Amino acid sequence: MIIGMKNTKLQVTAIFNWIVFSYLILVGVLYIGGKVVFGHGLGDLFYLAFIIVCLLVHIGLNLLVIYKARGNHKYIWHLIVAFIFLTFAIIITWKFTYGRGSESKWNGYIFY
Repeated sequence: MIIGMKNTKLQVTAIFNWIVFSYLILVGVLYIGGKVVFGHGLGDLFYLAFIIVCLLVHIGLNLLVIYKARGNHKYIWHLIVAFIFLTFAIIITWKFTYGRGSESKWNGYIFY
C-alpha cells in the first residue's frame, strides 16, 4: 500500500458524505422556503419528515462508523453509508421533479 493512501481514501469518502448530507439539508431548506414541492399538498410534510429522519440517521451512522469501525477498511463503511443516503437523495430528487403528485404536476421546472 502506498503511504498515505488510506488517509486519502478516508478523506474522499468523508467529502462524499458531506456532499450528500449538504444536499439533503438544501432540499429540506428549499422545501421549508416553499421553493420545492412534492405535489401532495399537506402530504408533503411526510417528505420533510423523511428528510429529517434521513439526516439524523446519516449523522448517527457516520458517528458510529467513526467511533466503532476499526482497521484499514474504515473508509468502506463511510462509502457504504454515503451510497445508501445518495440513493435516498436520488429518490427524493425524483419525487420533487418527475414524480410529483397530482396537486402540482411536473411542469419542467424544479423550483415551484
